[in-house]
Amino acid sequence: EVERAAYIKKVAGSINENTVKLVTDASSLESGKTLFGQYCTACHGQQGQGGVGPNLTDAYWMHGGTVKAVFLNITDGVPEK
Repeated sequence: EVERAAYIKKVAGSINENTVKLVTDASSLESGKTLFGQYCTACHGQQGQGGVGPNLTDAYWMHGGTVKAVFLNITDGVPEK
């Protein structure tokens, strides 16, 4: 938690919906997989297949499937939901 807090403090404001970029390197993908497992699987399922939350593996995205839209959904949520 201390390392996480220091990282957030360091990058706060430097990553937003206008600066976020899609990453494809193995290290970043592994980190993302870990985070998805910790925070997302309860609603979106182990494979992103949906459940309480929507399916993330199909072509239909309720709130947009761009990197910017996904970033905003994760950081701001969907208040009406």
